[in-house]
Amino acid sequence: MLSDGHILAALRLQEAGWLPAALAVAAVALLAIAAFYHPQVRAVPRRLSMLPPLLRLSAMLALAAALLKPAILQTSPAARQGPLLVLIDRSASMSATDRLLEGLDRDGASRITAQLVALADSLGLLPKDARQFPGAALAGAMHEMRALADRAVGLKGELDYALLSGRDPQAARAALQSALDELAARASAAARQSRDLRLDGQIARRLAALAEQSRSWRRQSDPAQLGEAVAEIVQRIADAQSSSDVRLHESNQQVRDVCRTLSELSRLQLVEQALFRAPGALLPALQRAHEVHIYGVDDAASGLPADQPLVADGSASALRRAIGDVLAAHANRPPAAVLLFTDGRRVGDEDGPPPTDIPLLAVQVAAGRPRDLRIADVRMPPYIFQGEELSVVVNPRSIGLAHLAGSITVQIGQRQATAPLAESEGRLAPVVLRLPAPTAGLHRVLITVSPQPGEATTANNSVYRWVNVLPPPVRVLLLAGTPTWDWRSLRDALTRTTWVQLHAGLATPGDPLELPAAELARHDVVILCDLPRRALSDEQWGTLYTMVKDQGAGLLLVAGVSLPAEYAGHLLADLLPWPGGGPAVWRTWPGGEPHWRAVPTAAGLQALPLAVDREVSRLRWLGLGGFYRYLAMPALREDASVLLQEQETLAPLLTLRGFGNGRAMFLAMNEAWRWRADGPADLDRFWQETVRCLAPQSAPGHELLPVGRFEAELADLAPDNHLLAEWAAASGGAVVPLEQVDTVPRLLADLRRRPAVREHTLWDSGWLFAFVLGVLSIEWALRKQLGLP
Repeated sequence: MLSDGHILAALRLQEAGWLPAALAVAAVALLAIAAFYHPQVRAVPRRLSMLPPLLRLSAMLALAAALLKPAILQTSPAARQGPLLVLIDRSASMSATDRLLEGLDRDGASRITAQLVALADSLGLLPKDARQFPGAALAGAMHEMRALADRAVGLKGELDYALLSGRDPQAARAALQSALDELAARASAAARQSRDLRLDGQIARRLAALAEQSRSWRRQSDPAQLGEAVAEIVQRIADAQSSSDVRLHESNQQVRDVCRTLSELSRLQLVEQALFRAPGALLPALQRAHEVHIYGVDDAASGLPADQPLVADGSASALRRAIGDVLAAHANRPPAAVLLFTDGRRVGDEDGPPPTDIPLLAVQVAAGRPRDLRIADVRMPPYIFQGEELSVVVNPRSIGLAHLAGSITVQIGQRQATAPLAESEGRLAPVVLRLPAPTAGLHRVLITVSPQPGEATTANNSVYRWVNVLPPPVRVLLLAGTPTWDWRSLRDALTRTTWVQLHAGLATPGDPLELPAAELARHDVVILCDLPRRALSDEQWGTLYTMVKDQGAGLLLVAGVSLPAEYAGHLLADLLPWPGGGPAVWRTWPGGEPHWRAVPTAAGLQALPLAVDREVSRLRWLGLGGFYRYLAMPALREDASVLLQEQETLAPLLTLRGFGNGRAMFLAMNEAWRWRADGPADLDRFWQETVRCLAPQSAPGHELLPVGRFEAELADLAPDNHLLAEWAAASGGAVVPLEQVDTVPRLLADLRRRPAVREHTLWDSGWLFAFVLGVLSIEWALRKQLGLP
């Protein structure tokens, strides 16, 4: 026994397969030391001659043993004496009420009713002896049989390992046989008891079959089949218990009243009843056996007084991080166990199980698959201009609900639009609602879907977004040297746009633009369609440059014959997407049909939508026609982002970069007008979204505006049983449904009695390094003392 009360249980070799290699290394080291040391120590006194080679050999043997990765297993037979940490999930998903009986079909009502009766019984709310079921007497025996089956699986693994590693398998085989004999005896006793209790004959027959399986395990390919048989019997007993509970509910008015009250409580309110309020509350029993510390968990863990009401107001559920933080706070006195009340939902948490070997006992407070109708997604522009129409795409989702009825409403102030819920291909279809823009300013948009009977929560039936309504008009100056088709399509599209005030004109070196600099500076966006360099005066160019850099205006440059060829070394070259105003080459398709096609990048799909719905917008972009040529630009500046690119060559076609306080776009093609043949509305939308992107008022972004605090938490209310089972298994704990919360004290007592097993690796420890270094240092010093080379 070690000084700290731990017992050395075993020395385990993690890499036993390396044993031949380790022996070979040890043999080579022994032969080498004998060969080299023997001539050197002949003149050394006999009593010291063997000490240097033995020191060198011990260091080499330690390194050879490290190849096997040895580890010490320590067990502590004493009960765990640390405190019990109780963690209560207070995130918003715990506000769900998922045991309502309203709106359920027959099977669903029976399932929830049985859960409510079992929960009422575990909380001590039922009349004495009201819940009687003969099979309940088998519950303890089945629990022990399940533990024995699990133990048999573990022992079978140890036996297989012993056989593969060449170790003596007798001890492992005897331990496995003992566990299986005990399982067979308990199964036989349970079979007799089930016949005496006049339970379903199938239960007795399956228990007898389990006993026979346990006795003849050598004929089984895997003892895990025994665990599956135990689980099947437990399920049959549970089904019989559920049927009995449903009959009790139907026949007893007092039971119905208690269950109705419980059904209206949220997940967190039920936890409050189970721990603090109900006649059978856990806390007094836990405090008699443990020193109890209670914590609330949302985005972090915080101490929670026992008399403080529980509120599900957390916008995150960082369970793993909270468990790690609480355990770190108790590092000086490791706890006996962690008792976690949760639905298993995690938002804003780290991946992986909690890094601890402290047993985790998780109480799953959710009732199963919840019934819920929620707003899963809302798509709308972050800003619009006054005079435009706000389009909102709403995606509703439902689980566990049938015969949905109601509508979706979008409301801004006193204005609202409504559309009925509709299904498409067996699921709720997206709904598009449109509202005229209100007055200029920041407005909250409330999106609501009608509540349904029996919903677990209505908190996710409403969400809100923000829209910035910008005052019109956006003053746009459109200039070209000749009336190109792109210039004409731009003029026509912007003339039809209510929030644009357009000034379109032509300017040539022989007929320059007669527009004073002060008047030019009043424009918000300037579009130059292949404008010759000498069409503007130096003063006008300087004003345009200052407008973009200092005043925050937007500039769109459309390539052509003059632009950018004439602008090398010009002031405007600073606004081009490539440095130095260097040469760019037109690439022309020689075929008879237009070949090149423009497709948006992810940034382009966001900045230049052709529809409110992102997928519809992407398909519309893919449906646009081709063109014959584009300008192949040199390497772009680092701050230039690509919005459109050629589908085949991925060459950039439309770029955007910030310049001072403004923005500059460059369109490396002059055949966008061809898209009118595929969809005039799409061409108009492209030009409108381009102007919108360049307008100085468009700076406020959707990501800068607040949205609903609990949306992520309430996006999915389904419990995560797999996560809790994985965490519990990794720590040697268990998962308990809330209906069996009264078994928690017994399970905690089992955990306290269970020997704690810890593995300490030797091959990578500092002690091994210190031993080898120390031995070699002593050997070196001794060699110097003895005058050896």
